[in-house]
Amino acid sequence: GLLFLRAEKFEKGLERLDLALGARGPGNDKAHAARAIVLYRLGRIDEANQALARAEETLEALISEMNNAPTAPRPWFDFLEFVLLYREANFLIKEKWMDIDNRILGGQIRTRKLLRIE
Repeated sequence: GLLFLRAEKFEKGLERLDLALGARGPGNDKAHAARAIVLYRLGRIDEANQALARAEETLEALISEMNNAPTAPRPWFDFLEFVLLYREANFLIKEKWMDIDNRILGGQIRTRKLLRIE
């Protein structure tokens, strides 16, 4: 889906992202943010806002998971990719720039302490 999004093949991207959302796996929840971008680019603004709301729910769940798990529940790059896609979707659809969430910064500080990187 992301490949088609970046290539501006939005209809095909939407097909792939819908398939990803129907799949089972730890990374499929990232598709909500990309789907919001694709829907916006297709001019389907109400649906884009709904997808962005789902992406926000996903972000909340991922931050909670990150802050409450004793070890990393998923690869850090999956989390980073989702946050970047969510911020892009939010900026595009709501024209609102987002600073880094303090809960994410807190997770970064805890990780650095665990790894003794300061």
